[in-house]
Amino acid sequence: DEVLPPEPPAYRVLTGVVDGFGRTLTFHRAAEGDVAGAVTGVTDGAGRCFHLVLTTQAQRAEAFRKQRATSLSSPAGPRSASSSSAFPDTLPAGTEYGADNGIRLEAVWLTHDPAYPDEQPTAPLARYTYTASGELRAVYDRSGTQVRGFTYDAEHAGRMVAHHYAGRPESRYRYDDTG
Repeated sequence: DEVLPPEPPAYRVLTGVVDGFGRTLTFHRAAEGDVAGAVTGVTDGAGRCFHLVLTTQAQRAEAFRKQRATSLSSPAGPRSASSSSAFPDTLPAGTEYGADNGIRLEAVWLTHDPAYPDEQPTAPLARYTYTASGELRAVYDRSGTQVRGFTYDAEHAGRMVAHHYAGRPESRYRYDDTG
C-alpha cells in the first residue's frame, strides 16, 4: 500500500501551501541560473518575505579554495596546506539515497517584514555549512552561533553517526551490517 500519493507530473509545480488554520506559504522559484526552478523565496501569511540562498557544489568548492588561499597567505594563518582536505567541484552522480544535484541551502534572510518595514536584519536568520561531500556540517543562528553540528561516517557517504545541539551532549549512532 502506498503511503504517499504518486508524484505529480513535472508541469505541476508546488507554488504554496495552506494549513488547516488558513495560514499560507507562497513559494517563489528562480527563473534562471544554476538553481533555476528551485525555491529561492518564501512569503508567509503575515507578508514576511524570506530569501533562500542556494549554492552549488562548485560554488562551495570555489569559496573553500579562496578561504584556504587567504588563510595560507595570512601571517596568522597556517603554514601548510597539507591539512586541507580536497573539496571537489562536483558530487558523485548518485548515492544509495538517489541522485544529488549538489544544490544546498546556505542561508535564510528576512527581506521584508510589514510589521517592521524599516528594520531588516544585517545577518541571515540561519546559515548552513556543508562537508566536501555535501553533507550538512553545522547550523548557525542569526548571531553566528553554531546551534547544531553533525558528523558522518567516512566510509558510507551521507550516513550520520553523530549530532549535537549547542550546550547539550552529543548523540551518537551505530549501525548494524544492514545499515
